Amino acid sequence: MNTKANYFLKMSLVSGSLAGIVLGIYQISPFSNLMWPIFIGLGVTFASGAELEKTPNYLFCMISGVLWALLYLKMDGFLRLLGLNVGVVTGICTLLITFVVCVTHLILLAETWLNVVPLVFAGLTVTFSQGGQNLIGVIVGLACGILIAVAIEPVTNLLVNKKELEKIQK
Repeated sequence: MNTKANYFLKMSLVSGSLAGIVLGIYQISPFSNLMWPIFIGLGVTFASGAELEKTPNYLFCMISGVLWALLYLKMDGFLRLLGLNVGVVTGICTLLITFVVCVTHLILLAETWLNVVPLVFAGLTVTFSQGGQNLIGVIVGLACGILIAVAIEPVTNLLVNKKELEKIQK
């Protein structure tokens, strides 16, 4: 087996082990009905690079996404009270929140810990799925997924000798 395949085999074992351990523990927690946000946090963090040093960025962006979702839901409720059609309300809220989120996180906060837009939208999405309820479960689930994702490479690197690691990094 070539060096890269061997590394990815170890990485796959670490991924499965970490996810299995966390999900096993999570299953007996008060949030066992919200295990799937772990996979949202894991997948979106992978797609965002899963860099250990960006862990604060991922976590703060996810939490800001939860807050943006709550603002969206408040705006939605207010506009519906005004008697606007649900389609119009959804269109207005989505346009405004998406625009403001992107401008805020891509431009205004680009040099801060709040600069990973995919994690903002992960927080928004999972919060929407719960109708703004179960916020602790939403945040804990997403955070677990983020932490698994950023731990995989460093833990895998502990299982690989330096020469092998240097070959892979070339």
